Amino acid sequence: MSPLIKNNEKITFYPNFYHKCKKKPKKQDLVAYDYKGDPLLIIKQIKATDQDIIEIQPNGNLKINGQILVNSTNTPYIFTKNEQNLINLYLTNHKIPPNSFLIFGDNLNNSNDSRKFGAIHFNDIRGKFLIK
Repeated sequence: MSPLIKNNEKITFYPNFYHKCKKKPKKQDLVAYDYKGDPLLIIKQIKATDQDIIEIQPNGNLKINGQILVNSTNTPYIFTKNEQNLINLYLTNHKIPPNSFLIFGDNLNNSNDSRKFGAIHFNDIRGKFLIK
């Protein structure tokens, strides 16, 4: 999650936070996701919820509610054609399914995130991280 989380910065993990508190994750939350392709939970940031309007631009940018998706350094994510096609599989009327989220890493060039696996369901979120 670099550059968002810096070396030696402390983060705290709250397992099952959303299920225990009966709260829905929101944009910008850092979550633990049970990615089936990885034996460990992965940490990603929620960038879109089922309430957001999502548009993929011809130049590879993704817009959420009219704003280009950027990382913590304000650099836009650029989606390849395959990544665009994957996200499009989840969209109906520019929205992802109910109780779903798009999650992204902060590293634009090397991150297992929604560009690789699409929208995730609430049930696959295993907890919340807070940066201290």
